[in-house]
Amino acid sequence: MRLFIAAPLAPEIREALCANLARVRAALSRMPIKWVPPENLHLTFRFLGETPESDLDALTKRLRGVCLRFPPMEVQVAGLGCFPAPSAPKVIWVGLQSAPRLWTLHDAIQKATAEFGVKEKPGFAARRTPFTPHLTVGRVKDVSAAERQQLGRELSRQTVGDVGGWRIEHVTLMESELSAAGSRYRELAAIPLLSQ
Repeated sequence: MRLFIAAPLAPEIREALCANLARVRAALSRMPIKWVPPENLHLTFRFLGETPESDLDALTKRLRGVCLRFPPMEVQVAGLGCFPAPSAPKVIWVGLQSAPRLWTLHDAIQKATAEFGVKEKPGFAARRTPFTPHLTVGRVKDVSAAERQQLGRELSRQTVGDVGGWRIEHVTLMESELSAAGSRYRELAAIPLLSQ
């Protein structure tokens, strides 16, 4: 099973974001971008990759233990950007702002679930990149370096406007099913954050 751990968007934020992204999509319509369907937008805490079904119970129990230590938290939509760099965009994202405990929750999920899913290969150091809370909204198709630079320039002129924010009240364990039509996500477990 191909799994990841995420926080879903509130429906009203998904709707507002998609309405604002319509303008961005129109402005970049000549660019080779595969846009993420609205129903697939989420904040990823950890991509586990291929994980045996036999690990599901233990993984869910681990996540429950983490989530019980964190109260719900507010997240604000804040800006448009790309990875790895504006001069060579491969992933287009909408940034998120929150209190420092969002980073603490991310780190706790990473630590608690380290034994599950994708493992380091012997002799290779894990790729450590800082957590950048975001929603992936598009992926750039295979293009030349010059086209990527042009896309980066066009992207830097765009904004998502005022979308607002939402309250993360639970974390989800999701399955990603790949198909020719794109990824389909299925929620396997919804684990609430500590109720106050």
